Amino acid sequence: TQSAGGAGGTGGQAGSLNQGGHGTPPGTGQWDGTTIAYNGGGNNGGTLYNTMDYITISTTGNATDFGDITVARKRLGGVSSDTRGVFGGGDDGTNSNVMDYITIQTTGNATDFGDLTLAKSYITGCSSDTRGIFAGGQYPYSDAIDYITIATLGNATDFGDLTVARRQLA
Repeated sequence: TQSAGGAGGTGGQAGSLNQGGHGTPPGTGQWDGTTIAYNGGGNNGGTLYNTMDYITISTTGNATDFGDITVARKRLGGVSSDTRGVFGGGDDGTNSNVMDYITIQTTGNATDFGDLTLAKSYITGCSSDTRGIFAGGQYPYSDAIDYITIATLGNATDFGDLTVARRQLA
C-alpha cells in the first residue's frame, strides 16, 4: 500500500483532514483492522499547534485526539506504513528539520525519529510500507529529496533532487 501527502490528498490509503497549501499531509494505517487517518500540527490565527487527530475512514464523525507532536509547527509533511507514521519538517517560527513518529495502533504523543538533511517547510511526503520520501519545500525553495526507512529510527538520507526547486507538491 502506498500513501502520498500533499495538496492533492493521498494515493492508495486515505483522504485528508486538513489539506491545502498550509495543511499537514495525512498518514494512514491499520488500527484494530480499521483504516484510520491522522494528522498533526498546523496553525489558526497565528497560533501554532502540536495536536494530532485521527478519524476512522469508514465512518463519519468528528476527529479524536491522538496525542501531540514533539514541536508545535505548521507546513510539515507526513509519511506512513501500516504501523508507523512520521511527520517531517515544518515551520515553528523558522524552518525545521525535526522528524517525529507515532505507532499508529497506540494513541499517545509522538517521539523523536531523527532529522531531515535540511530544515524546511512546505514539504511533501509520500511512502510505501517500507520507505518514506520527503521532497521539495521552502529553503527558500528546495529541490532536495530525502528518504527514510520507516521502521528504523535515524536521520534522513539524500535520495536525489527534483528537476525544479519548488514547494507544495501534490
